[in-house]
Amino acid sequence: MPTDLGDADRPLSGRWPGFIWLLLISAFALLLRLANVYQTSALPTVVSPLGDSRGYLQWADQIVGGNWCGTEPFYQAPAYPYFLALLKAVFGDSVAAIRVCQSLLGSAAVLLVGLATQRLFGIRYGIAAGLALALYPPAIFYDGLIQKAALASFLLCALLYLISLANVGRWQVMAATACGACLGLLCLTRENALIWSPVLVLWFLWSSGSEQQSPAVTDDVQATNGKSWIPDRRSLQKGLAFVAGLIVVFLPVVVRNGLLGGVWSPTTFQAGSNFYIGNHAHATGVYQPLISGRETPLYERSDAIQLAEQNTGRELTAAEVSQFWFDKAFAEIGEAPGRWVRLLATKSLMVINDFEVPDVDSYQLFSQFSVALMVLSPIWSFGWLFALAWIGMLTTVGRWRSLWWYYLLHLAMLAAIVGFFLLGRYRQPLAVLLMPIAAVGVITLVDAIGDRRWRPLITASLILVASVLVGKLPVYDRQAMQASAWMNAGIAAGRQQDYPQSIRYFETALQMDADLPEAHFNLGRALQLSGRPDLALQSYRRSLHLNPDLIDAYVPLAQVLEQMGQVADAMVVYEEALRVNPVDARAAAALSRLNATLAAP
Repeated sequence: MPTDLGDADRPLSGRWPGFIWLLLISAFALLLRLANVYQTSALPTVVSPLGDSRGYLQWADQIVGGNWCGTEPFYQAPAYPYFLALLKAVFGDSVAAIRVCQSLLGSAAVLLVGLATQRLFGIRYGIAAGLALALYPPAIFYDGLIQKAALASFLLCALLYLISLANVGRWQVMAATACGACLGLLCLTRENALIWSPVLVLWFLWSSGSEQQSPAVTDDVQATNGKSWIPDRRSLQKGLAFVAGLIVVFLPVVVRNGLLGGVWSPTTFQAGSNFYIGNHAHATGVYQPLISGRETPLYERSDAIQLAEQNTGRELTAAEVSQFWFDKAFAEIGEAPGRWVRLLATKSLMVINDFEVPDVDSYQLFSQFSVALMVLSPIWSFGWLFALAWIGMLTTVGRWRSLWWYYLLHLAMLAAIVGFFLLGRYRQPLAVLLMPIAAVGVITLVDAIGDRRWRPLITASLILVASVLVGKLPVYDRQAMQASAWMNAGIAAGRQQDYPQSIRYFETALQMDADLPEAHFNLGRALQLSGRPDLALQSYRRSLHLNPDLIDAYVPLAQVLEQMGQVADAMVVYEEALRVNPVDARAAAALSRLNATLAAP
């Protein structure tokens, strides 16, 4: 494999400069994203968002309604809800308007990543990176969701562009300050980005102390010839400016969290519970709720607090709740360290796997309705991106002195993802970060073919094939995950009171995974609301047979029994509901009502 970029600035055919090409690619990216928005606009989870999407919209409504500060320390990252609040203040409650605005962000991200890559490696590489992100189907998908992935991708591309400016020109200190502010906003969107802050502090101190040009274009021999690695005055100024940019963004959050919760933290308090979800004794590497069937923002915070306080027997602060879950996770890791090492290995394979792990919205489901996703998915996925990035890294290994910061950003994000749990949208920042180096891989292959350099071409091709094959290893139960996604679509259709469509989605989910207890429960709910209590009774009982800890199924089951005149059986189920969940107010009220009715003369 070659160890440098060679003729990185080989001229493009035609007279258009790279910036014009990137503008055209950005416009094309916008068209793809707008087409995706239009073609998926009638999907149930778009019309009636669920999960985090629903929670973000409700939070944004509270902000627009005047509760802009809140009453508790942040449990979830706040930047995206405030971004949504801004859009709602301008466009009202239109989900379509939000999706269009995010498509514009996605188009801008394409331009920024192209410009950043052009500064790092050259014009052709910038065009390749921009085109790669424009066509990347998961990026098109996430830009169209009410999820923070769209905002996070834009901020990351902006950060890469600002970094590419921070060692050249007259405005280096200003660019360093902007880098800090941009990273701060990214951390308030995607908390694990905080792991990048020490890497970038070191880069500002070291690279600018030894290099007065961009790290991408400085020859490594020149960078070490007669230069000191001790930071000079300009390096210290930029390092301090970067930290100042971070502080400007974090300070209001620190003050707010301190005043509302007594703990002065720049980010959120869900790290402990998320770490436990990803590393406990029965962790699988993907998301699992602390209490089965309660995987929504409505429950996530309250369940984490309630379970922690039940175990400690006292009221806890937000920071103490997070620490409780960290301690519990480390205790279970200590009981079986070998199991945990195997789990980390599995999660490492999951990160580089070709499959986009669904959350509420499924990439695979959306691909059945969006032509862009349908056409591009088979030919441009994370597996190919990761393989091309490997080739790019091997191509640039000889320039590690100027690119070490970029390699460390990848390693840090990999560690942050593997340390917790996997969802496709959690991996998206890593995919965006890989675009510049994957562009190097693409151009390396193209040049090797054009120049008929067969030895590096064969080496690169073997790396490509091996990486793609590793990315397709069966580390996920894809069928079960797809079933959950179809079930979520059924829940959303049910919220729209379209019970026939809702039932069809649930039945499709159960064809994929007949033992999915939540699907049986939700099917029962749709059958109950559509006036078929006998079938609903069967579905509820099946859900509890598969998972007796599905606490939300007991009360609906008892209600159906009561509706069918089986009062004694209903009372037994209400009592069981209180046994598994002593604070279930509905079960307590119903049991009290039935006891009063039976006691009446």
